[in-house]
Amino acid sequence: MDLTRNQTWLISGDVSTLHPEGDLRGSLEFLDGNLCHILTELNRLSSRGAMDMLTYGPFLARSLLEVSLTALTGRLDPFRLLSIRRIQKSRDYDRQVPWKAAMRWKGDVVADKLANAWTEKMDPKEMSRAALGDFYDILLWQPALKRLSDHCENGVNGRWIPEILAKSANGFCSEKRGSLNSLYSELSKAVHYEAVIPLAVLDRVTIVERINKCVREISELALVMAFMEHPVGKLDVDRALSAFSDFENTEVIA
Repeated sequence: MDLTRNQTWLISGDVSTLHPEGDLRGSLEFLDGNLCHILTELNRLSSRGAMDMLTYGPFLARSLLEVSLTALTGRLDPFRLLSIRRIQKSRDYDRQVPWKAAMRWKGDVVADKLANAWTEKMDPKEMSRAALGDFYDILLWQPALKRLSDHCENGVNGRWIPEILAKSANGFCSEKRGSLNSLYSELSKAVHYEAVIPLAVLDRVTIVERINKCVREISELALVMAFMEHPVGKLDVDRALSAFSDFENTEVIA
């Protein structure tokens, strides 16, 4: 797999648009470098033995999810990424203890539904800014999907975009939450070596399928983000569509 610059920038953002010495650029460049390395290692894994696939495949796939969602979340909410950067640069930062401010799957990527959302009882302190939470769903994802649909009304190459647009816009986030939660949970079981019998271990075919599913889910999120108004370092829509097409037409792992 020969990665194009636009492919990783679709996810981590075109940092060339940011201040060359800026903190946000520094963190996104770091995440982009990790993303490139993970995708390259996944591609190399195709030619390695079965045990390497069983051992490293789930770890790399979960790392792909985590790095990508950290980048996407940080581009949606730069305050989150910058605050973590500030903490990690502090001389008091200790890698040996858990930090409550760390990026977390539940809370930053997904969040529980708020019963009083959009009512007079809604408390601003309870308004989650999770990337795939209900608030961003209504305020960001659904309008972006409408713009994507309008842009592609005269047709588009490939099948992934038509499949996205064939579904209800108000179900996009819910579906992505379910799919990504399932992938994260299944891959975590392999990473943590929960299996004590062979039947509980993911086989090669399943691992390859899950890896390619991770790539598709992430690239779909990144494409829709390109049709939002504010994400940091977003590609123009034509570059975003081209990068998305590259992901669709090139298997990361076979």
